[in-house]
Amino acid sequence: MKMSESEKYCESKQAWLIGDRIQDPTVKALMKAWELEEQYWIGMRANNLNKYKKWMDSRSPRINLKDYYLCGITDRGEMELKWCNDWRLEYKCICEKPPLKIKLNSGMPV
Repeated sequence: MKMSESEKYCESKQAWLIGDRIQDPTVKALMKAWELEEQYWIGMRANNLNKYKKWMDSRSPRINLKDYYLCGITDRGEMELKWCNDWRLEYKCICEKPPLKIKLNSGMPV
């Protein structure tokens, strides 16, 4: 099956995918898998996640965290969360929305 341009772009930008596909030990050490509303997420340590969730909740219009998943780590040390329209589609990255970038040291979006 031929990939769309957005899928090609996404494939080229991804460093790690979620779940067992994350192999880099540094990335594994910084993140943990956690469950929310029967969906699986990749997040940072709990204290940063709580700050991040509060930030997300304060946004207007509210950003739905369920629509994003970890795509990779940028060369500037940011976590990239990309929008995904359906978590059951093997975590494919759909690049129609810009990625959220989160600084690893603070857990807050940039």
